[in-house]
Formats: sequence, C-alpha cells, structure tokens
Amino acid sequence: MTWKRIRLAVAVVLFVSWSIWLGVQAFTTANPVVVSRPQIFVAPVVVEATLTGTDTPSHLVKVVTVYRGKALIESQGKPGQEAIELEVRNLAEAKGWTGPGDYLLALQPVAGTSGWNVVAVPPSPGYQPSEPELLIYPATQSTRLQLQEALRLSGATQ
Repeated sequence: MTWKRIRLAVAVVLFVSWSIWLGVQAFTTANPVVVSRPQIFVAPVVVEATLTGTDTPSHLVKVVTVYRGKALIESQGKPGQEAIELEVRNLAEAKGWTGPGDYLLALQPVAGTSGWNVVAVPPSPGYQPSEPELLIYPATQSTRLQLQEALRLSGATQ
C-alpha cells in the first residue's frame, strides 16, 4: 500500500513539474516574431534601418545595414552623406511597428521616383491573403538569424 502511495506522489510531482515547465515556456515564448521567407525571397532590397515616429513610423528611414541590393541603395545616396536616408511610402500601413528603433525591411523601388515601398508577402500555396500583407520586423538577434538563413537559402548576394 505504501508503494502505491509513493508512486502516486511521484507521478503527481512529475505532472505538476511538467505543467509548470510548460506554462513557463508558453509565457516566455508567446508571440515570437517570425520573418516571412517568401517576402525576403522576392524583395530586391533588404535592409536594417532606424525608424522614428510616435504612433506610426516616419516615412524617412536611416539605413544601418544593407543585406541585399547594396548597389540599388548606394545609388540613392548623396555625396557627403554619412547615412543613407530612404523614403518608404507605405511604411505607415506595415504591420510590426512596436515603437522607434531598428527594423528589418524588405523593400522595392517605386518606378519613376526615388521612393521605396515595403514588399508585400506574396501568395503561397495554401495562403492567399485577401489584401496585401506588409510586414516589418524588429531587429533582434532572432530576426537577424532568420533573415540570414532566408538570404542563404535564396542564394542572395550584395
């Protein structure tokens, strides 16, 4: 009889411990940011840029790092300019803004202008958005690693 109680107590302790561990994992990893690989695959330019603004991001961004499309970005620079500033026209409609800071942006040039647009996530088999989904990503260690992996898979070069 005592062995049955000991086994029951051990099982209860293990179950409670497992439940607590799962709860901690769910709480600390809730809502992770996942970089859309198809968006990165189709974007001619991928940059890390500093965004400013209060409620929505300002349409002028300062480029910190160019991951893809360096020639396109450098053609936008002005002589003597330290940091390249880009005008991203549809940035206010993009999802992912959490406040001022550094963000990863997948961009495409707007034809006939010096402006840029955030690239929409393209349709994929089983995913047909009803309207274009524009995503930007906070520049964290996790999102940078995901971006580098997507660029590696796409065979991207500067």
